[in-house]
Amino acid sequence: MVGDAPAARARPLQAGGRRTDLREVAAATLRALARQPRLRVEFGAGTRVSGLDVRLPLPQPVATGVQRAVLRGEVDAIGLRLRHHDPALQRELAPRAAAAMRLFDELEQARCEACGARRLPGTAVNIAAARRQRARSD
Repeated sequence: MVGDAPAARARPLQAGGRRTDLREVAAATLRALARQPRLRVEFGAGTRVSGLDVRLPLPQPVATGVQRAVLRGEVDAIGLRLRHHDPALQRELAPRAAAAMRLFDELEQARCEACGARRLPGTAVNIAAARRQRARSD
């Protein structure tokens, strides 16, 4: 479980006998979830999505279990939004008032995440970890 003492230890991600850069794994996962092989993924300060350009937070060189879970949650949430969201339909249906638009957008994000979690239950666990971390930061 995320947050348990053993999972919180820092260690490099291992795959196939070599250290795999968490950024490579995150980018490949994002492209697969979104079904967008041409998605351009960069890492830096904050999270941003613009068309096929995505910026994710830069992970620590040796990430803890919690840090990996939070990054996986961010990747899953963005990937599922890119896969299930229809921008044209949102423009047509979205309310005009700013507060109503923010709520509409949050509900659309939840819908996209739920669509993915039905087929890929692990995404729900990852997204929950990211939301818990975001709630602690707010």
